Amino acid sequence: LHISEKHPHASLTQTQPNFLHRTKKNMVTEIKSKSQLDKILNENERVVIDFWASWCGPCVSIMPAVVELSTKHTGVTFVKVNVDEESVADIVEKYEVEAMPTFVFIRNGQVETKVVGANKDKLTKTVETLAA
Repeated sequence: LHISEKHPHASLTQTQPNFLHRTKKNMVTEIKSKSQLDKILNENERVVIDFWASWCGPCVSIMPAVVELSTKHTGVTFVKVNVDEESVADIVEKYEVEAMPTFVFIRNGQVETKVVGANKDKLTKTVETLAA
């Protein structure tokens, strides 16, 4: 789905899925600002950024796989950026996100690759490569 294809009945105030919040089992952090992301990038060698939206069906359907990967690959830091949040618009622009979901893989502060779409196999292989 492209950002411009928002569902007309989507609400920016929709309740987010429960597994979005960090717990002992769920290692995915929701990003609310550029400074928060910058801190995470400075403190972690390997980071996966998941750009998503609540109205994006493929984004929601791939979330459990992202959570599973985050618990399996503890050497990789997983974060989520809701593209509809105004506070993260600069992050969406910086990483040139045009479709969701988009996964950006960062090693030592540099973008290594991107995966666009909810392809679980490709996502898993790319995470495994980053984790190696």
